Amino acid sequence: MAKNDSQTIGTIEIQETKTGKRGDMTLFIPPYGALKFSLSEPTEEDKEKMENPPAFWVWNGRNRYGGLWNNTSDSGAEYLSGNFFCLGFPGNKAYVAAFAAKDKQGRFRVVLNFREE
Repeated sequence: MAKNDSQTIGTIEIQETKTGKRGDMTLFIPPYGALKFSLSEPTEEDKEKMENPPAFWVWNGRNRYGGLWNNTSDSGAEYLSGNFFCLGFPGNKAYVAAFAAKDKQGRFRVVLNFREE
């Protein structure tokens, strides 16, 4: 049976730009401290090639670490979720979900999901 536990570990800030949506994700992960990632929408080429492209790619520098997809909860709340490469996690993947913050448009609270089989 799988055990799920979650913990708030950071924030996402998304802005509208002339070329689309962009964002910054800051995660606070011991023992690394604050890790900063950039978010960008997939290119038109990505969208044509992929059956289910993410809403945002997760980047660190020039390296693409993973993606975040749009989802809707059973209660109708929209959120982002996905995984990305991060040393120190089982399988070197961090599984996250990001929920809209009530205090500011474009801000999300990031929750880390620990998965055990």
